[in-house]
Amino acid sequence: MNEHDDVERLMERYRPAGPPASLRQRIVTTVPDARPRESSGNSWLAAAAVFLVAAALHAQASRTFDGLVAPQIERLALERAAAIDEMTTLLGGDEFARAAAERWYEASHAIAAAAASAPARLETSWIQ
Repeated sequence: MNEHDDVERLMERYRPAGPPASLRQRIVTTVPDARPRESSGNSWLAAAAVFLVAAALHAQASRTFDGLVAPQIERLALERAAAIDEMTTLLGGDEFARAAAERWYEASHAIAAAAASAPARLETSWIQ
């Protein structure tokens, strides 16, 4: 015998054993009816009803959101275009002036957004 056989013999003591033979019988006698039951159409009907209600609520919420937000988005887009056009004219009216005006608009609104959120960040830092 070599060292490999000795290790194998030692490892056999630590290998997991299968379940005892009586376990299956104990489980079968404990659970009266372990067979899967056939589902009725009622469970599918309930799931379909929930899906339809969710789809209807989602559609209504989308219409409401679009009705509230779309006019504001259009107004802001017109204001943006007017501000960029005015700045483009003030800067000379060429394509470089247009690019500079667009950069100015984006930068000024980024600064305004940062300033608007500064109190909330400040409150958060005080709490921590």
